[in-house]
Amino acid sequence: MTNDVIQQTIFTQGEEIVFVNKFFASTREDQEWLIQELKSFTEDTMSHQPGFISATLHKSFDGLTVINYARWRSADDFKRATENPAMEGHRQRLGGRFRREGALGTVAYTCIAEQGSAEAK
Repeated sequence: MTNDVIQQTIFTQGEEIVFVNKFFASTREDQEWLIQELKSFTEDTMSHQPGFISATLHKSFDGLTVINYARWRSADDFKRATENPAMEGHRQRLGGRFRREGALGTVAYTCIAEQGSAEAK
């Protein structure tokens, strides 16, 4: 990991807002469909909203869970983005297909392996 990459991954405690959205799928196919939907919606809409910093999608090995970790400049920016009219179409595409749990918060702690350590190689 280079210093540039390390600097880009460091979160400052309390300065950014994070939204974690955990989706539960019924099948591996649903998981893959959801990842593509979230990726497209993020690239086409959310990434262009004021205050958007980044989004990372995680998928479980069992094929049933997707976690969307999104970073925002402020809670107000996030709220305004969710009020974008394009959100309605996104919600309709998801329908009642996935159970989900979401939470908005701030970074409390980040630990990054030191350069040169076995974990950082």
